[in-house]
Amino acid sequence: MDETSSNIKDRYEALLDRQMSRRGFLKTAAIAAAAVGAAGVIGNQLFSTPKAWAQAGNSYIFKEDLAEQAAAAGKKTIGYVTLCAVCAGTARILKFAEEEASRRGWTLQVADTGGDFSKAPGLFETFIQSKVDFLGNSAIDPGTLGDIVQKANTANIPFFIESAPWAPGLSFSVNQDTFDIAQKQAAWIASRLGGAGNVGILTYAPVAVVSQREQLLKTILGQYPGIKVVETHTVDQTKAIEDCRNTVDAWLLKYPKEGDLGAVWGGWDDPAVGAATAIDAAGRKGIFVIGNDMGPDVVELMRGGSSFDGDIWVDAKAMATEIFHQLDLITLGKDVEARELYPYQPIISPHLGNMPASGQDPEPAGTYFIWPNV
Repeated sequence: MDETSSNIKDRYEALLDRQMSRRGFLKTAAIAAAAVGAAGVIGNQLFSTPKAWAQAGNSYIFKEDLAEQAAAAGKKTIGYVTLCAVCAGTARILKFAEEEASRRGWTLQVADTGGDFSKAPGLFETFIQSKVDFLGNSAIDPGTLGDIVQKANTANIPFFIESAPWAPGLSFSVNQDTFDIAQKQAAWIASRLGGAGNVGILTYAPVAVVSQREQLLKTILGQYPGIKVVETHTVDQTKAIEDCRNTVDAWLLKYPKEGDLGAVWGGWDDPAVGAATAIDAAGRKGIFVIGNDMGPDVVELMRGGSSFDGDIWVDAKAMATEIFHQLDLITLGKDVEARELYPYQPIISPHLGNMPASGQDPEPAGTYFIWPNV
């Protein structure tokens, strides 16, 4: 790394440590490894940060791969309703979910709302009537579904959710730790801006994890008197890249001078890609973009020197693996491990020296940690 990147890394890690040291949390460390046949006992300990957990000398704890046992229990069908199947992060989770279903000889049926929340109850209703074995929900707030959760419970269909918080009546949630992500993104923005600068927000409030990250981010950035959120835009998620490029184009005209706008936060990668496309085309070197998901397209943007130079790695493979591990437990008549489970979510950046090789996913230490909320 060059000297600039080294300074960025040092400032970010120092500020993140100060922020995270205020938060003690109980975590259970485990690796969801699809092909590992070793079983281990999971122990709970209190650490202030994942770094503290590692520094205490803790080693990896493997979960038993139950796919073969679950497959032997018979074929299963999963009815999976998504808010936006074409969104990059969701598409990656579905890809790995399809692989996990195939390992067990199960069928994954996906129905997409295309961003229209009103379609979701009817799609779930169809799956319930067809007597699927499991119901899956991607990023749709259960509170918007009327009595669907109750109907699934009455029909004895286990109902899980990913990329959204657990709610009563659901079997479990594999979700993003919004507090952890917001802490990291706030530290990234504050350290890069040196505690002073203007920020633009690209968000979508109807998706709970995006809204929660946004509100937490704003709360944390509010601790820095010199940092101001000057713009907040609600994204058209059906065409997020185009919408956000046009929006940020307008921001660049509104804030034409160097230093007028310092950072853009994207609620997920598609808005962040749109923002970076506008900033890079305008040659505005003093503005950086931070996103959330880290798909292959973002890796290539970063490699090309884009303003999109920091992203939260949400491990889609780990999320899909964890979903199916819990479904295996249910299939085998066992209790799920926790009602909420989270993958470890680091920031990936050329400035942090943790970029993956070309064509590969990031694999930083802790990628496959799953932190159940117990």
